[in-house]
Order: sequence, then structure tokens, then C-alpha cells
Amino acid sequence: MWISRNRTGKGFTLIELLVVIAIIGILTTVATLSLIQARRRARDTKRVSDIQQVRNALLIYSNQRATYPATPVGGVILGSGDAKCLDDSVAGFNVVCGAGGELVIMQRVPADIVGGASYTYSKTGAQNYAITFTLEGNVENLSGNCTATESGITCP
Repeated sequence: MWISRNRTGKGFTLIELLVVIAIIGILTTVATLSLIQARRRARDTKRVSDIQQVRNALLIYSNQRATYPATPVGGVILGSGDAKCLDDSVAGFNVVCGAGGELVIMQRVPADIVGGASYTYSKTGAQNYAITFTLEGNVENLSGNCTATESGITCP
């Protein structure tokens, strides 16, 4: 028994559908990877901006006090614990600033935006400090573990 099929050209073949699905999958993958990279770059740009703001605030503090805020051994994690704000008191970094009439230099000290990472501030000498932080990628010719000092930002 012979069955005749009339092909009128309506519809798609299985191969055509598989090719379209594969192309959509590739485009989705490329878009997702680009989005992940853009988010990483945005977080790193924010980190560098945060550190620049803290450096500027520390310069104001240094002009007021002729030194930088003291820290315990190992430094303090900025934006958390006892280092949530910066005023011109002897301690510098505090939980609450300006309560005793001190000049508030930085109302809210920034914290790193990704869990597990932090900005760590340490006073390294009478006129020196170091802020360590980590970048996920490359931004402004900086990458990896970085250190900000009174003279700039360096990454080995």
C-alpha cells in the first residue's frame, strides 16, 4: 500500500527548529556572560570609588588632627563594627559620629558590597595608613588585591 503525502510547504522541519533553538541558546549564553562581566565591572568601579571617598575623608581628618585615626592590631573593617562613620574625634572611626559635637567627616563609611570581602583600614605610621581591598576583575589598570595609601592605590 502506497500512501501519498502532499507537502504544501507549511511548517518547519525538525532540523530548522533545532538550528533556531541552538542559535537562541548561543545568543542567550553570550548575553548572560556579558551581563555577568558588566556587573563585575560595576562592582569594581564602585569599590575604587568607595576607596577614593575614604581617602578624601582621611585627608580631611589628617588636616584636622595632623595624624590618621589609630587602629588596633590588624586594623578595622570599614563600614561595620566600630567603623561605621568618621568624625574628627581622637578615635576617628566610630559607631555613632558627632554625638559630642565633633565634626562629622563621613556620615556612612562604605563597606564592600560582596559578602566575604572587606575594606580593611590600618594606621601604619604617624603619617601613613593602608586600606586593603580586592577587585574581581580589571578596572582603571587595577586588579586583584589592592592597597590604598595616602599617596595612591596600587595593586601588585
